[in-house]
Amino acid sequence: LGSIEGDVPMAKWARYKELPEKKLKLLLRAGVPRHLRAEVWWYCLNAADRQKQSPQPYQGLSAPSDPKTEAEIEMDLHRTFPQSGLLAKGSERVEQLRRGLRAFAAY
Repeated sequence: LGSIEGDVPMAKWARYKELPEKKLKLLLRAGVPRHLRAEVWWYCLNAADRQKQSPQPYQGLSAPSDPKTEAEIEMDLHRTFPQSGLLAKGSERVEQLRRGLRAFAAY
């Protein structure tokens, strides 16, 4: 496969979980390959353990909240990167952002 993003050989990414913290930090700073980002950040942020310890699941946090907060979120949704086609009204990305903002507000 050669190397990608930051000229880091893919072989180094194959065993990233086994690396000492300092080496992993260097590898992260060189750039995480796009197809591994979700997995790598899930691991680095210890998300599995955090998810187990969470008093309330994300689904509960991302549910609609009080009307004032919902109004602020709706106002922010379309102000965020207004030129971005990814955040066009009605797109799935807008819904993902909406859920993320609700969870952040509730947390």
